[in-house]
Amino acid sequence: MNNLNRTIIEKIDSIRNDLESGSTTILKNSIQVILDINSQYVLDQAMLGEIVKELICAKPTMSAPKNVLSKIYNEVEAEGIGILTDICNQMLEKINTSSQNTTRLASEFFRLRYISKNKTILSTSFSSAVIRVIEELSKTDNLKVVAVESKMGEFDYSFALVETCRKFGAETLILSFSEIENLAYPIDFAIIGADCVAKDVEVVNGTPSFLLAKFCQAKKIPFYVVAESFKFSNKCLTEEGFDRIPWNYITDILSDSLFELWK
Repeated sequence: MNNLNRTIIEKIDSIRNDLESGSTTILKNSIQVILDINSQYVLDQAMLGEIVKELICAKPTMSAPKNVLSKIYNEVEAEGIGILTDICNQMLEKINTSSQNTTRLASEFFRLRYISKNKTILSTSFSSAVIRVIEELSKTDNLKVVAVESKMGEFDYSFALVETCRKFGAETLILSFSEIENLAYPIDFAIIGADCVAKDVEVVNGTPSFLLAKFCQAKKIPFYVVAESFKFSNKCLTEEGFDRIPWNYITDILSDSLFELWK
């Protein structure tokens, strides 16, 4: 980052140090960083390339920033730096459409597959994709959301999940795996989000996603991943705080097809 000034470095560090947001929010915030910098400075292609590189390196496990920011850079390289703002805004709209389509498709799938109006959902993911699906299902169904205990540092992901779900009228619990085994009612299915999806290979998501996948396989609970198509990649990376979930643990991936060329 030797060629970037302190203000730009601080904006990039705000992305790097965000340990609470999921990858979709991180992606949107990263694009907003580019828009903010472009409004303050006269960016050229080389400077844009440096900023994109640092934003991608800030969250190496998340495939969404790599996919979308690289796409923005390549389109600007082909058409000229003057279209940067327009390309960023267009990509933000496309991301929102992808998220909306994924929510709609996943919600319709769960309503058709699990026809009872009373659904018990297991998760360990403070994921915007998961939360949107729960919000949509809550409009027609009576939901119980069971969150597996999940913390990183001072942030409690399980508490954040249940607090959000309560706003939709869902009944919520935070339990350990041993406590889940003793529930008085059955779990219909489990859902998590994803930071990266390598099709037919693995999914990467925050800890303890793999323990949840193993638990579900042992208890014969269907285990679903809800992930927008801009999170698909040929290869996933991991770092501390993230799990690899092999493909054979996953019942199905629920996604849109807007960015299917990136799958």
